[in-house]
Amino acid sequence: MVTIRRINPEGYVTNLAVSTEQEPFVHSAEQMIEDVKEEAELHASLFEILADELPVGLIYYADLPELNVYNLCQFFIDRRYQGRGYGKAALLLVLEKMREEGRYKRVSVTYHEGNDVALRLYESVGFVHTGAEFEGDKDMERDL
Repeated sequence: MVTIRRINPEGYVTNLAVSTEQEPFVHSAEQMIEDVKEEAELHASLFEILADELPVGLIYYADLPELNVYNLCQFFIDRRYQGRGYGKAALLLVLEKMREEGRYKRVSVTYHEGNDVALRLYESVGFVHTGAEFEGDKDMERDL
């Protein structure tokens, strides 16, 4: 069973890592943790993704008050655990967490052109292209 657990980035250490093919698209676990610390004022929330209590990935989101949306910032499943449906399950749990918080009614995510795995995942849970780009990344949104 996949669950998510909010974690405090201070002092958090992990051996989770993305696959070599995904390194151009996703921050390392260490960089994600630093990003969350830097975005504390934006209600940045870091979650460990667990499969039967085993850590298999990380996901975090923050507020984008200027756009009136949550921003799904970074997300990955460790290379050892990919292809088992953990990513989609965790993404759905995080979307539910956002819905419960209720600060915004929409969520935004960007992905790098060529990251077809991310594109398929986001489309599978209802994200659609907005036509916008941010620093070359394609923007997608969905209602909560």
